[in-house]
Amino acid sequence: MADDSDSGEFLEDKDVVYQRNKEDAPRRKDKLASQSNARLRSAPSYTRFAEELPEETGTKTYYKLSQGETFISALRKFDPSLVSNAKNDLSVFSVHTVLQGEIGKALHNGKTKFYGPGNYGALGVGKKWVGTESLRKSKKTDILVHQDVTLLSLTENELCVVQIGKTQYPLGSGQYILRHPTTLEGKPIDVQNLGKKHTTNVITEGTQQVKDKNGKITTEYTQGIREIASGWTASAGAITLVRPEPGFRYVIQQANGYRTGSEYTYARGEETFFGFLNFLTQSRTTQKFRFFSLDRQKAEMTVQLTWCLSDGIRWITKARAYSDPFDLLEEKTEALFRDAIGSMDYRTALKAKADGYDSMEKNIFKSLSNSASSLGAKLKSIEVRELSFPTLEAQEIQLATKDAETRGKKLEAQRDLELRKIEDARLAALENAKQLRDNVAASARASQMKIEDARALAKVEAEAQQNLAKVRGKVEEDKARLLAEQEVAVLKAETAKLVAKGEMEAVQIREGMMNKVRLEKAEMDAQAAAALGKALQTTPGLLELKKLEIYAELERERLKVLALFAKNPNALLPQEMTRDLLRMRHGASPQEYLSPMMPPAAPSTSTKKK
Repeated sequence: MADDSDSGEFLEDKDVVYQRNKEDAPRRKDKLASQSNARLRSAPSYTRFAEELPEETGTKTYYKLSQGETFISALRKFDPSLVSNAKNDLSVFSVHTVLQGEIGKALHNGKTKFYGPGNYGALGVGKKWVGTESLRKSKKTDILVHQDVTLLSLTENELCVVQIGKTQYPLGSGQYILRHPTTLEGKPIDVQNLGKKHTTNVITEGTQQVKDKNGKITTEYTQGIREIASGWTASAGAITLVRPEPGFRYVIQQANGYRTGSEYTYARGEETFFGFLNFLTQSRTTQKFRFFSLDRQKAEMTVQLTWCLSDGIRWITKARAYSDPFDLLEEKTEALFRDAIGSMDYRTALKAKADGYDSMEKNIFKSLSNSASSLGAKLKSIEVRELSFPTLEAQEIQLATKDAETRGKKLEAQRDLELRKIEDARLAALENAKQLRDNVAASARASQMKIEDARALAKVEAEAQQNLAKVRGKVEEDKARLLAEQEVAVLKAETAKLVAKGEMEAVQIREGMMNKVRLEKAEMDAQAAAALGKALQTTPGLLELKKLEIYAELERERLKVLALFAKNPNALLPQEMTRDLLRMRHGASPQEYLSPMMPPAAPSTSTKKK
């Protein structure tokens, strides 16, 4: 059940609601105007937060530079005594140099002095050069402090707090000169990135399917916690900047109450930042409620609630006993549904469940919405997620189990009967198949016997044919052998003729060749003898030399034969060589070793004188 109206009271009749809103229109207009005026008095309507500084009488302690004005010219306007009157020294004796974009700092007998860009000589007695400072540093905010004077430059997104007398003022972007007793409180604040983050926890939900002890599948709602940012704050002095996140509103406590809003604001002076309120629309499922119906049947149910805050000040002032609106709604929801379920029996409750709980939710939504509205919360919808009667469901499960067992037994008996029928049919089919196999086997045996008889007859015929073929083959073989023998004899005769003819031809050829060789050798010997005879005629001693060579060659051959005989005593030797060997064995003289073919010794040609 959902409510889309903005009023805190639940009304069904649209005409009544329209008439009431029409009557309340002037009152609401005055209320909005008063709230707007109060907001204008207590908080700025822009996010720069800068305030105009009060007019000073007497000695000035602060000064804001105008567009295009430099610090040196502004210091001369603010207090000429703060700027040195020293002239630019262009000689070679300059000691101190201040570049463009810088400012020089010095002390003249303990008093603060500033120097503009230029070259300066020695300062003299009682004067001290402190140094130079860049007016444009790398960081965002430029703060230059020299003695009791502060030079301040703020960018467009910065804000600082200064103490002037007993009051603190926020300053926006620009350039400022501050002198004691006006002081800078804390550090400048980046209004786009406040330093302190505030968070809140949001409950998230999910579902899962689980089985209970009876085996029933139920849906359980699981919850988780997610942390989200609710806003940002930053403080400087007594001023606190507050920036809520979308869906959240700040709460600032004033002297006469509280103020809330979703804009960027700050708290100052006696105002105190209280915190951030969550105005997001949220949904959460309650814990499982347990109670009894009118007929004393145990019931369990869960409800999902959707709500948001509608009046932050009312919630803060009246509902501090609850951590969030859900605690209030859950408590009230349990009480209302306890009364609703307790006033009907379980059949009526199950009928309402079948109808979607429309009438039940509608009756409870009005009371629950009024309770939430009285504490600054708005109930948007209520939905029954689950309604069950565990005892009845357990009984139904038992009955269903018994019924299932009975049906199971019946089905089992029917299945056994069907199995028996199937078994009988199977046995009958097996018997028929056996008879059929026997008939087929007998027919097969008869056919086999016929085949075997035919095979035996064929075998006898084949053997007779083989014997006849063997006889015929032997006769043919004898004929073939005789023919082969006759052919071999003819071939042998022809071969013998050819061999004899070849041998005769070979003998003739060999004799012809031998005759040719003998003839050639005879010619060569004749030529050699002619040459030798001619040489012997021209050289007298050559004949004797040839004889000696022939005798030496014969002796070498004889010694070779004797050496062979020494290795093989059974060898046969010529008669002359046998005689020589016997002489050598019986101690014959060495002269006897000489072959009779050796030439006689030549007669000595020497003559002795008598």
